[in-house]
Amino acid sequence: MLKAHAIPVPSDCVLAPLYVGADLLDAFAVHLPAGANDDLEVLARAGLERQAWWIRALTRVRDGQLGQMDVGAALLTKLRAVIPDLSASWIEATSPYVFVQDRARLVDGLARAGLR
Repeated sequence: MLKAHAIPVPSDCVLAPLYVGADLLDAFAVHLPAGANDDLEVLARAGLERQAWWIRALTRVRDGQLGQMDVGAALLTKLRAVIPDLSASWIEATSPYVFVQDRARLVDGLARAGLR
């Protein structure tokens, strides 16, 4: 398995000026094995097509916050199958978000989708 490691955001990153003062950008590097495909589109597809479950969950939370309640409700059903004691307090205690307001937004999005 390839291991990624964090690196500083490149100085020529076109996104950096859009988020000055916000901690929204991360950069990572991966050393590819000899003979590996180095086509950027192929690598991007491989890395983004099969997202981790928690990235899919957060994307669905975002959808719930944007008013797509059916998507949020479907997420809650899936989360409850894995986390039977799912609650706002559980999410607040275990969320990877550093800032309180981000955790609150997460809980609010799930509450809109039916979290009690």
